[in-house]
Amino acid sequence: MQKRAFVWTAIVGAGVIGIGCGDDRSPEATASSEPEARVEVEAAAKPAPTQFFVPPPAPGAVEQITGLVRQRQIGAAAKLAALEATPSAVWFSSGAPGDVTKSVRHTMDAAAAENRIPVLVAYDIPFRDCAQYSAGGAVDSAAYSAWISGFSQGIGNRKAVVILEPDSLGIIPYNTTIYGAVDWCKPTVVDATGATVPAPGASADERYAQLQGAVAILAATAPNAAVYLDGTHSAWLGVGEAAFRIHRAGFDPTTGAQLVKGFFVDV
Repeated sequence: MQKRAFVWTAIVGAGVIGIGCGDDRSPEATASSEPEARVEVEAAAKPAPTQFFVPPPAPGAVEQITGLVRQRQIGAAAKLAALEATPSAVWFSSGAPGDVTKSVRHTMDAAAAENRIPVLVAYDIPFRDCAQYSAGGAVDSAAYSAWISGFSQGIGNRKAVVILEPDSLGIIPYNTTIYGAVDWCKPTVVDATGATVPAPGASADERYAQLQGAVAILAATAPNAAVYLDGTHSAWLGVGEAAFRIHRAGFDPTTGAQLVKGFFVDV
């Protein structure tokens, strides 16, 4: 509620009148010629659309909208306010397991207060982004398993959409594609002798094990969460390669069951 309250305060305070998106014709013009009972049956058959959570506005956006209103740039303020009032994901990318549990639970509570579904991004896998712009992540598989357990416990039995580890299937350490090409991501460390060697835990098998473990933890601890895996985008992986990676990461190696809802693209 905080985000939308601020948005409308900024707009109304600037003298902008919000216009609804519904049909503005008169009741007489929109009255159905069908029998009332049939209209009610058809309406009941349609599931209610999912309402996604709108996180609190970014402090920078609040400052910018306020400044635009003061400068009487009402149109620009209204556009930015509308952007901030659009449902968006909440990212979790660091912290101790107990800290991420509290942070996720806080978001879940805020979404529940508005009767909305939150979209949560889990982004803490080891060798994240292969030391590029978004470098970081858990130090090893054990730390990651503990972190994703904390993330999952924050969700609990409530409903959420989970975007699990962007980049994780597009950039896999020491991976070879189904076509035999060797991927570029090759993390290294310098050992005690001064030699450059592959970083411990940096392997394709380890990455798939990390994702399979995360999927299994979410399925057990957050059973009502819809989990999606990284499908990269159309200029990254081809369909065959993406499908292979998504399938391998998303199934339970013990039972062979597929444990994810689907995949995401273009994050």
